[in-house]
Amino acid sequence: MHRLTFREAVTYPHGLSPLRDHQGALYVLLYRPLERDTLLAFDRRTNAQYTEFCVTIGEHPVGTFDVAGLAVPCIGELAAIDAPTRIEFETRTADLVLPPDVEAIVAECRAPRTARSRAT
Repeated sequence: MHRLTFREAVTYPHGLSPLRDHQGALYVLLYRPLERDTLLAFDRRTNAQYTEFCVTIGEHPVGTFDVAGLAVPCIGELAAIDAPTRIEFETRTADLVLPPDVEAIVAECRAPRTARSRAT
């Protein structure tokens, strides 16, 4: 059994409001970043623009959190989605063409200086 503690690291535009009265699924992406501070700086710089896009496709980012309670400290991104499961959401959005500004954010996130080292 794991007891996880989430401590907010980066506040997103809508804060915790997507969690209130949400009818879809919640998901957490856990990972160990190569450089925590670099990743969080990137997140602070881009989350408003990225969140604005995500909401249009039914994903409601809540924030980025420091997560304790596993073998190693992790970062967790929490979001509510307008689907009963993450798989259904991903299937529905699989053919989505990202706008150029959002594609640039995704590409930068995948770059070595901000990349996630390993999913947990």
